[in-house]
Amino acid sequence: MNESERIKFIILALAAGNQRTFAKDTGIHPSSVNKIVKGRFHIKKYFDRIMTAYPQLNPDWLLNGVGEPMANKVNKEDLMATLGELGKKMDRIIELLEKVAKIGQN
Repeated sequence: MNESERIKFIILALAAGNQRTFAKDTGIHPSSVNKIVKGRFHIKKYFDRIMTAYPQLNPDWLLNGVGEPMANKVNKEDLMATLGELGKKMDRIIELLEKVAKIGQN
């Protein structure tokens, strides 16, 4: 898939098929979006703006057409570990709040 096709895919999939929506989301001037779609401007020039607007995109795919369009999903084990750490922190916060409440009652 060439650059023009990748931009067309993004516009279709993430901007409701509307170049103006894509332009508004990314902050890229509509005439520049049209030039990217037609292959006259390169994606690289607008890479940061596109990734900021659509962080779910795979940056390698966007620039080079390598891999899948959307970034890899979060690993379930990593997510569970993160949630476990957050749970421990929440327990500690609750414990501290209970201590503060007891002190306030005295």
